[in-house]
Amino acid sequence: RITHEEDEHGVRHLGPRRPGRRTAEMARTPKSGRAKALAKKAPAIAKASAAKRLSRLGKKRRPGSAQTAGASSSFVSRSVALRRLQLTLKDFRRLCILKGIYPRDVSKVKHLKQSSAEASTGTYYHAKDISALAREPLVGKFREFKTFMRRVRHLVGRREVDAARRKHDKAPTYTLHHLVKERYPKFRDALEDLDDALSLAYLFASLPAEGRVEAPRIAACEDLRDRWERYVATTRALRKAFVSIKGVYFEARVRGVDVRWLVPHQFARDAPDKRAVDYRVMLTFLEFADILLKFVLFKLYRDDADLFQVTTTTTTATAT
Repeated sequence: RITHEEDEHGVRHLGPRRPGRRTAEMARTPKSGRAKALAKKAPAIAKASAAKRLSRLGKKRRPGSAQTAGASSSFVSRSVALRRLQLTLKDFRRLCILKGIYPRDVSKVKHLKQSSAEASTGTYYHAKDISALAREPLVGKFREFKTFMRRVRHLVGRREVDAARRKHDKAPTYTLHHLVKERYPKFRDALEDLDDALSLAYLFASLPAEGRVEAPRIAACEDLRDRWERYVATTRALRKAFVSIKGVYFEARVRGVDVRWLVPHQFARDAPDKRAVDYRVMLTFLEFADILLKFVLFKLYRDDADLFQVTTTTTTATAT
């Protein structure tokens, strides 16, 4: 507020208004209404418990934490995730594949843009995904297996080979049934994600048994392939086929869902070099695909049991 003031020569100037007695009293005393209500509540909130103050006022931020709040705080780098979970990089990758957790693109996050070198070369995951991994029962199984292998290597170092073999036969086991139910709560969701699992099973069924690709694994893939082809042929679900350089693409309609998979050409081939293909990662994907296909085939065969003739093969029946 401005007022007109006169100097000693009688000239009027513009200047700030001087607060009077009433204005000073109004500044010292709270006004009626909302300000008066807040003034009464302030002592009550100050005497409240920590939980009530947190719910009413929110969490008190530390100095300098404003720039890391928001979207940038929702991401965690891979090194931080490994330190939190206390896992090796090999086990962390395997766990992420089985859980269906993949890295996130952080190129649009403002805070991470400032450190361009780290954001461009680093791998980031969502903080909620890392929290979910911390509660995963497989983490405990991986740690148990790590301790078990340390004991086996200790026996090998002492040249007790027979004891090490007997110890290795009692290795701890785990199942992935809960992961299939967690990732696919509905049967339709599993059918929509069946393309990669089928293509992977057909691929390993056509590979020779060399190195990490063992014969029992190939036999299991061949069994899944035969059961799937039998179901498609019996229900007449096949709709399309397409021949390409990679192989033959097939499309079948199962329960209203179009399922596509790739069948490699039947050529005599050698397994790719391990320097070109990471078999450890591929086998981890196959491990989950095997369980998923077994769940889906069990559901399909059980629902359409009237279309299939249930046969039980025994040793006597095979001999006859």
